[in-house]
Amino acid sequence: MPKLTITDAGVLAEGLDRGAPARVAAALRARGVPGVGLLHSARGTGEAGLPGAPGRLGALGRYSFVAARPMAVARAEPGSDLVLVEGPPEWSPAPNQDPLAAAAALLQQAGRDVPSSALPFAGGGLLTLSYDLGRRYEEVPERALAEDSPPDLHLAVYRRVVCFDHLEGTATLTGPGPGLKAEEVLAALAELSVTPSEKSPSDASDPELGSRSESLDASAYRAAVAEAQERILRGDLFEVNLSRRHVLEGVDPERLAAALPRLAAAAYMADLDLGDRRLLSASPERFLRLDAQGRIESWPIKGTRARYADPGQDAAAASELMESDKDAAELAMITDLVRNDLGRVARPGSVRVVAPRLLQSWPTVHHTLSVVAAELAPGRTWDELVRAAFPPGSVTGAPKVEAMQVIEALEPVRRGLYCGAFGWVGFDGALDLAVAIRIAEVKEGRARIHAGGAILLDSDPQEEELEARTKARALLKAAAEARA
Repeated sequence: MPKLTITDAGVLAEGLDRGAPARVAAALRARGVPGVGLLHSARGTGEAGLPGAPGRLGALGRYSFVAARPMAVARAEPGSDLVLVEGPPEWSPAPNQDPLAAAAALLQQAGRDVPSSALPFAGGGLLTLSYDLGRRYEEVPERALAEDSPPDLHLAVYRRVVCFDHLEGTATLTGPGPGLKAEEVLAALAELSVTPSEKSPSDASDPELGSRSESLDASAYRAAVAEAQERILRGDLFEVNLSRRHVLEGVDPERLAAALPRLAAAAYMADLDLGDRRLLSASPERFLRLDAQGRIESWPIKGTRARYADPGQDAAAASELMESDKDAAELAMITDLVRNDLGRVARPGSVRVVAPRLLQSWPTVHHTLSVVAAELAPGRTWDELVRAAFPPGSVTGAPKVEAMQVIEALEPVRRGLYCGAFGWVGFDGALDLAVAIRIAEVKEGRARIHAGGAILLDSDPQEEELEARTKARALLKAAAEARA
């Protein structure tokens, strides 16, 4: 049982396990507390950092955040201005602004008198960006079917946030100010139960899903891969990330939120209320990290292998991934794309590849990633950084615009929240955003789950279809378990 202390701005609890943030968020929702948002590092890389990477990269997975009772909520519907849904009327964004610039202005108004904090995120916005926000910045034809599209941008602004430090095992309520009350957090903390046992790695078998629909079946997905390769052969592009959508009906988002940490623990888990739908994430990928000193990091992922319960088989899968020239080429191309994106807003000469290729292992899959770092140029702001790099290059391809055009031609439905981004933006302009992969978008019991992979000229359509199934497996299993 954690040690609890009532305080307006200090340590609320000590001796917490890594599962505490998700259970606190669930308890607050069950009590009817409005506007609960969760960003949960259910699993991290450890304080030693990634092998071969500098020590400060070990911060991935240290912190989780729970927020509630937002002081403002704003949305930009597809192709429309950012509009204030809740909050003081004087904070209403000016019309005809880019939604990211309007969100930055709103946060600046809301955080004028907020004191600085040693915590990475002590108040600000929980931000969600749809993949289709990228249509505002790049020339992409409109061919894919748009079904019940989510907002291009959703921003919930919080003055008080519960920060969970997994290294120290503590929870701290930031403040003072309006919003979440210490008594509400204490009541939720008091309900914490014993940590659930951790799920062993996947045995690489497909779950029993029952009724579902797919935007592309296995045969159609392989055909799309072959068509993408024809376009690469013609010289239209070098690499494209293709995906397909699975839809399951009758999914309870509360049960899905409870199942995901057990089946697919990751550094960028989330449960975000977007008004008419929920975003539930088990993403492993950092899109952008910007600290208060202007230091930038992006961690693009390319290359995937399923994990196995048998240690020998699991090690062999990891070795195969690290020895794959194809997967190394995928990562190299996207790393170069990220360098170019960051270079648009970075201080000249500051963009560098800190780590060109590292192995990262999660409960269900092995990945390879690179780490690209830079420094934000003087006078540049967080919204300009996001705009320069959006949508994430790891989920489009290279060159980015040409890849987005091929995606529009070969994927029959729009991606929605999938392959967008989500995370926090502080009142001080610091941010930490994840790539919205391994996510479920749930509305009225309907769960949409996308998965895919990067296609090169030497890709094997059969292997690419298998990789797409591997990436979707844990999310689909969790959704199947969460059916009401």
